[in-house]
Amino acid sequence: MSRVRTHPWTTLVFELLQDGEWHEFTAVRDQAAMLVPSHTAFHAAEARRARHYKQQNREVQDRQYGSREDTILSGQRAFVTKSIQEMRRNGRIEVEYGEQPQRKRVVRIRLIRT
Repeated sequence: MSRVRTHPWTTLVFELLQDGEWHEFTAVRDQAAMLVPSHTAFHAAEARRARHYKQQNREVQDRQYGSREDTILSGQRAFVTKSIQEMRRNGRIEVEYGEQPQRKRVVRIRLIRT
């Protein structure tokens, strides 16, 4: 049988949610984001930015909007957010959304006890 591997940031999210209580999404995401390698996060964020411009039929602009550290942080947060979304889709965690009707944003998360 093959063993399923999980990313270190996914494992940390599970560890942080083990108490079964509600946790602030941003606090959990930011703690786990530090485990995403910076070079992986940077290249993923740059690729996402290039796809964005391509979808709008625009040329990719030079990096004038922020520092390399901001791009790395954005990529790290995106990796963890994607992992949390997958956990929610698979029924492993429960999410609570904010009050903003125009855009659903996850505010709190907790582990579903089985």
